[in-house]
Amino acid sequence: MIVLFNLNAYLGGGEVLLIRLAKKFKEENIKFCVIGYKGSYILEEAEKNGFNYIVWPSKNDSILYMNKSEKKEVIKFFKEKFIKYKELNIFTFCFRDIYNAHLAFSELTETKIHFSTGIYHPNDTKYLSSYSLIKRKIIKKNKELLKNM
Repeated sequence: MIVLFNLNAYLGGGEVLLIRLAKKFKEENIKFCVIGYKGSYILEEAEKNGFNYIVWPSKNDSILYMNKSEKKEVIKFFKEKFIKYKELNIFTFCFRDIYNAHLAFSELTETKIHFSTGIYHPNDTKYLSSYSLIKRKIIKKNKELLKNM
């Protein structure tokens, strides 16, 4: 299963690309789903085009800023939704969502998960590290995620 994952509420290049890919996948009968943020352009288009979609289950669009209870709920939600799949190909459209997807799908230990992302501007690879109080931890996480990909 291909998962197109983008939590941006606004309309930009990555969001348009996601919808174009989804339209092509639907034309080609490729099994996929879209994960988006409530009220976003992406989910409006997903509904309008009859795509399989899932609404992000939290008001907070960044799992890194959630408390433990909120994180647990998001992780549980995605485990229940995707436990039946042996393999997932998750494609994100911004680096923030690699974090979101990596953590949201973290308890699917029996599922083979492939993470991919597009790098759409030079600062994507520096996500969070330069503005964080826990810079070393974020850089370590960035390295882990990029090695995984």
